[in-house]
Amino acid sequence: MLTPEQAILLVADTHADQWKGLIRQADAAVRIECVPTMRAVPDSAATVSISVLCLDGMLAAQNSLLFIEEMIAGAKLKSHTPVVLLTSDATIAARYKAHSSIGRVLLCRSSQDHDAFVAEFRSLLAQSRMQAQLQLFAAALEGTANGLIVVDAHSDEQPILYANAAFTQLTGYSNTEVVGRNCRFLQGADTDAAVVKEFRAALQAGREHTAELINYRKDGTPFWNRLSVRPLNGPDGAIQYFV
Repeated sequence: MLTPEQAILLVADTHADQWKGLIRQADAAVRIECVPTMRAVPDSAATVSISVLCLDGMLAAQNSLLFIEEMIAGAKLKSHTPVVLLTSDATIAARYKAHSSIGRVLLCRSSQDHDAFVAEFRSLLAQSRMQAQLQLFAAALEGTANGLIVVDAHSDEQPILYANAAFTQLTGYSNTEVVGRNCRFLQGADTDAAVVKEFRAALQAGREHTAELINYRKDGTPFWNRLSVRPLNGPDGAIQYFV
């Protein structure tokens, strides 16, 4: 499966080499674009697909989060792009952690805590890569006539990550009502438990399976569903999604 190239946009001046070294420890192959000021970010964002935006805390002015929000509103930065504050100053870290509810600042680590920084940044890159792959799925699946969902294979609950328009039209549920839930909400009184058990076994074994069963729309009406499930592997060969 194609994995989009990941690019880190690093906003740093005198500490650029230090932060580049830590990022390289997390992923030696990742592309790093470096700019010296926040005001240079929009131009770089227009030419590079940014996976993670990294800000040196020494350069991040108090209004930098507002600046990021303005970039998102102007479509110069994707709304799901993680923003990482790089700082060894505990006061700066505490101030930005207080704004974490906006969902942009995902990582605030002291530069002295190298091992923890590298581990957390590596996890962040993996999440970003997964999000990029999911966007590719969405583009490929949105126009299909059949109802399709993409499920997270890593979580025990196996939540739905994406549902195409045909699925929402078929079931009557909106995308926001579907994403994050296990697909068992489609089951009802006449859903064959034996068939459900077959699918559970297939998911646990990581193999394809097809069968028919009765599911239920949001309004409670039943319908026959010819359900097919197949695993999709990630770049490391491990199962990442079920479709």
